[in-house]
Amino acid sequence: MTIHRCYFCKGPVEEKRVNVFRKCRGVIELIENVPAEVCTRCAQESYPGWVAHEMDRLLAEGVPDRTVSVPLFRFEKTEEAGMDALREHLEERFTPTQV
Repeated sequence: MTIHRCYFCKGPVEEKRVNVFRKCRGVIELIENVPAEVCTRCAQESYPGWVAHEMDRLLAEGVPDRTVSVPLFRFEKTEEAGMDALREHLEERFTPTQV
């Protein structure tokens, strides 16, 4: 791999093996042990062309090693409701003390 700085934040990158989740045909699929360059500052992952091609080939033609079950959570809260909940949580935890 030839990239030595993150394309987005210009931070240093290091070679790692990562897990990649893709949604294909309405199914979430996981590819393990993918070679990638990962930014140590922002965690952006980059893949060389041959790796991206192989991931596409695996999902199109490959046979999974195994099938796993994962919990699914749906995020439905709006920004306004989320900010209200955060405000309440902070007020409960950090109430000013009387001196």
